[in-house]
Amino acid sequence: NDTQMLHIRQEIDRARASGDERWLRQILDRYESRRGDLSVFLKELKQRFTQWYNRTNNRRGTLWEDRFKSVLVEGSEEALLTMAAYI
Repeated sequence: NDTQMLHIRQEIDRARASGDERWLRQILDRYESRRGDLSVFLKELKQRFTQWYNRTNNRRGTLWEDRFKSVLVEGSEEALLTMAAYI
């Protein structure tokens, strides 16, 4: 959300203005470490979409029953093709 992004931007700006490279690196690492994590991305996407949908439609509660689940598929080409078709 915009308020959260503004808060992060202000925190980064304060760290840069202070000249404290270690503080700045800690802030950036905290957010950059999540960029490549599909589970974190899907969790946040699901959360934010649900909040927006509930606000827009004056409702409460979850839209999906369970959490995102990541399963490693390996062993045979047939299993991979089955999963690809499912997705």
